[in-house]
Amino acid sequence: MLPNQKKIKVFDEIWELSSNPWHWRVAAKLLRPRIYNTTVAFEGKIWVIGGDLLEPDSTRKSTNTVEIYDPKTGLVTNGPETTIARPVPVALVAGGRLYVMGAALHKANLPGPVESIGSGETQWRRESDGPVGMDAISGCSFNNKIYINLPKLGLAIFDPKNNSWETVPNPLPTRSCQMISYNGEIWLMGGRNGIGGTQTMIFNPTALKWHQGVPIPLDTSWGATGVIGGDLILTGGARPGEFYDATYILKINKN
Repeated sequence: MLPNQKKIKVFDEIWELSSNPWHWRVAAKLLRPRIYNTTVAFEGKIWVIGGDLLEPDSTRKSTNTVEIYDPKTGLVTNGPETTIARPVPVALVAGGRLYVMGAALHKANLPGPVESIGSGETQWRRESDGPVGMDAISGCSFNNKIYINLPKLGLAIFDPKNNSWETVPNPLPTRSCQMISYNGEIWLMGGRNGIGGTQTMIFNPTALKWHQGVPIPLDTSWGATGVIGGDLILTGGARPGEFYDATYILKINKN
C-alpha cells in the first residue's frame, strides 16, 4: 500500500443466494479482483463489467475488461471489452440487448456515454449519450426501458426503441442508492444525500408520480437488490467506514 493511501477492499467472488432454505454460497472466483464494477444477468450468464482494478503496487485504475460466469459450466471467461473504462458503471438489459453506461473517470461533467451488445455479438455498439452527471449512478430496467438515478437530476429514462432520453425530478434526491423495479414500480432505497440514508422513494411509471415506501433497515449505499419468488431482497452495502453483510427480505401484507 502506498504512503497515506487508505486501505481498499477489493472483491474477487460471485456469490449466489438461494431460497428454501435461504442460504449463500460462493459460485465463482473472478479472474481479477475489482471495485465498483457492475454485475448483470444476460442470456443465462452473469456479466461482470468495468469498475476499478487494484494493481500489485496498490495503484488503482479503471478498466474496460469484462468477465462472464456461466452457471451451467461453473467457468469464468473473458468477454468483449467495452470501448470506455468506467470506474462506476451500471449495466442493464432492455429490448434483448445489454447496455452499459456511466461516466469515464473525471468526466462526469460531460454527457454520459452508453454502449450495448446483443446476442452473438463480439463488439459493443455506441448508443445515444445520456445526461451530464452519470457518476455514482444506480439503475434498473422495466418494460424495455432503462431507469437511471442521477444524484443531482432525478430519474433519467432511456428508451432503446427510440434511442432517446427523458428526465423526471426526484423530490428526495440521493446518490448510490439501491434500485430495482418491483411490482410495476421503480424503487430507490437508501443511498447518500437523503434523509438519513434509509428512505425508500417509489416512482410509478404509469402515473408519473412518486410516493414513499417503507424505510430500509440500515443506512446504506451500494447494496444489491433482487427479487426471488416475489420477495424483494436487499443485501450488502456500505456507508463511510462500515461494510454490511446482512440480507433482508421485504414481506408485504397482501390482505
